[in-house]
Order: sequence, then structure tokens, then C-alpha cells
Amino acid sequence: MKIYEEVFGSKARSKLLETIFAHPETGYYGRLIQRATGLDHKAVWTELKFLEEIGIIESELDGRLKRYRLRQFDGLEDLSNFVLKNAGKLKEIEKTTKLKSKSSPKAKDKYRKSLFEAQQLMLELDS
Repeated sequence: MKIYEEVFGSKARSKLLETIFAHPETGYYGRLIQRATGLDHKAVWTELKFLEEIGIIESELDGRLKRYRLRQFDGLEDLSNFVLKNAGKLKEIEKTTKLKSKSSPKAKDKYRKSLFEAQQLMLELDS
């Protein structure tokens, strides 16, 4: 077990945080997180409940489903960097962010539209 997994108390929690911090703008449904992480559904629901109780994530009802997203708090960026750096994903995300920031406004809008459409398709497939 990696040190940061021990800090967070479980491998499932660290994997879930990696997924959420990698795409902080996304609202996740439990089943989508389950598919993205490959974790057992019981572990996902347990960790989501815990992370919501301690205030790292918040949920909102979207029809019959709960959508989870990061809650803004002091130290969020530091925690995110810690998790992503230890997961080996920080450099990958920084490269992607730099590429996005260099893009033209039209390219950014096209990217956002494509991302939104992909997220909607994933939600439809999840139902």
C-alpha cells in the first residue's frame, strides 16, 4: 500500500479522490465513479458518504440520482496537488491544462461542447 493510501485510510478512498481531483469540474454519479475506478459498488458508496460527511464533496439530487462534486474549501488546491502528484497524474493534467489555455476561444467552446456531449452520453449509458 502506498503511503498516501495509508494517509487516506483506504485504497478505495485514495482511488476515488484521484478520479474526482483529476476532473474537478465534473459532477459524478456513483455508478460512473464505480466504472471509472473499477471499485466495488459498496466501497464506492461507503467512501462517497464519508467524503460528503467530512466536507470534501457535496451532493445534489438530479432526478432520482445523486450527483457528487468537489466542494470548495481552504486547502482544496493543496490537497488536490498532493493526491494527483502521488498518483502520478499531476504532470499529465498540467500538460492538458496548458494545451487548453493556449487554444483559441472557438477551440475551447468546441472542446467544452464535446466534453458536455460525452458526459451526457455516459450518463445515458449509466441509466
